[in-house]
Amino acid sequence: MAGRIQEPLGIAPHALATLVSGLERATWKPSDLKGVSTLCNPGIDLVRSSAALWNGLVGNKKIRREEDSGNLLRAEGFCCLTISRTTHIVPLTISGQPPMIDNVALETGTITHIEKGKIVIDAGTTVLFAILSEYTGQVMITNGSNPAAK
Repeated sequence: MAGRIQEPLGIAPHALATLVSGLERATWKPSDLKGVSTLCNPGIDLVRSSAALWNGLVGNKKIRREEDSGNLLRAEGFCCLTISRTTHIVPLTISGQPPMIDNVALETGTITHIEKGKIVIDAGTTVLFAILSEYTGQVMITNGSNPAAK
């Protein structure tokens, strides 16, 4: 994996708790890829909570304001998320084993900045992520080692 930096998130615990609570109650819809879901009609409270996370990351200089392309995802293993451009990964909740990038665990309470790499989510694990990429960046989500697998 090229260019990985992991550091403490630096966001107030109550702000994260509000976001996580909203995500746990949210309705998720399966994406085109097995194991990956996106939010279905998030309410205004969830939109505000996710904006508070983004603003906190900008305020703490964890991301730049122009890095405004982001998603909240639920990934259920086994699946992989392949990152192809500079991306910032915030695991919000983990049920099961922490997701890994090249044998390095992604833990809650951290933000990991990577240029490219593959996040592996083990079978039996569910992770809620905030994934933020540079405006021109692209995050490609694939399952397993075959990008066409669904």
